[in-house]
Amino acid sequence: MESEGLQTKLDIATFAASIANKENIGNATDFALKNSKKFTPEVLKAILNHQKFNETIAAKIPDWAENISLICPERISLEQASSKITAEIKNKYLSGNSILDITGGLGVDSFYFSKIFQNVVHNEPSAFLSAVVQHNLKALNCENIVFTQYLAEEYPLNQHFDWLFIDPDRRNTENKKQVLLSDCKPDIAQHQSHWFSLAPSIMIKLSPMLDIKACLESIQHVKNVLIISEKNEVKELLLILEKDYLKEPKIVCLNKTEKVLEKYEFVFSEEQSLLPTYLDPQKYIYVPNASIMKAGAFKSIQNNYNLEKIAPNSHIYSSNAIIDNFPGRTFELIATEKPDKKSLEKHILGKQANIACRNYPTKPEQIKKELGWKDGGDWYVFFTENQKKKKIVLICRKIQKNI
Repeated sequence: MESEGLQTKLDIATFAASIANKENIGNATDFALKNSKKFTPEVLKAILNHQKFNETIAAKIPDWAENISLICPERISLEQASSKITAEIKNKYLSGNSILDITGGLGVDSFYFSKIFQNVVHNEPSAFLSAVVQHNLKALNCENIVFTQYLAEEYPLNQHFDWLFIDPDRRNTENKKQVLLSDCKPDIAQHQSHWFSLAPSIMIKLSPMLDIKACLESIQHVKNVLIISEKNEVKELLLILEKDYLKEPKIVCLNKTEKVLEKYEFVFSEEQSLLPTYLDPQKYIYVPNASIMKAGAFKSIQNNYNLEKIAPNSHIYSSNAIIDNFPGRTFELIATEKPDKKSLEKHILGKQANIACRNYPTKPEQIKKELGWKDGGDWYVFFTENQKKKKIVLICRKIQKNI
């Protein structure tokens, strides 16, 4: 009976995919009302679910987007799934012959692991989700992936792998996001010895919202912490564990721009030992990328690039020198003004600018409303304060990097 129920779900998913790929669905509510008598509620839900699946993978996993044979599970779990960009960055830190993806999910990571490992195991306890992934990866011509259905914390110890990958579920039974490491399922810290019995090297994917130092207090043998951002938005926090590793972990900040992969490395002991210096804004303004900001490398980035901080809590830096390889955005400072409309409109004649606030009491939306400005354009305007806690506005033009 259970196998019959599973096959029925797969048949519905396959049928829904065919309709979603053929129909121009458009607005989901309108489509549901128009077709309420043509399809059962279960089928309608599956069709709209697959439409969302198509829209998401087009942007997130373009390698899958053109394959019309793919199906999706009842509840789309693409939000937590890796993108092509983050998956390929992961692969740069992995090597060997075999890997166990012990919390397999939709199989995005397993798909990209199969490109560098000879043997991949996708483990997913949900029979339906596992069947969906088997169907999809077969359609994507992945021939070196084996599928198992154990609970991650009960995976049998009679196998050994070069790497273990864990992406714990970060939602509770009410589908709400969890922000504490102990709330993730499976509990990483509790089962760490079990994981090391399966592989000497472990990669753990965590929510980018988690506190890095709190994670390092809970999890042992961390060799590297990877913070991955795409176009200056943090996407993933990864821990790389090595059995018996006891040294201080290296923090690796990675930001994929349209042209390059920016990389910055440091350790927390270095960061804590440094003393920042402050100076009024100079010719060029430097703003570290999102992964560096998430890591809290506020003093080491200043020290390593010979910069001056404008103020203790703004995390905006400046220099009279141009730095080609700075991991973040670079601006030419045109003027430093008071935060009043008359002073600013001397420079922003078109009343259009990209506004950011750093350690400033007013939000950008409110500032734009008060000034009557539109968003966008060539001007970048930072509302912040200087080292004397005086409110200032930096009017800048962005410098495009050649690399």
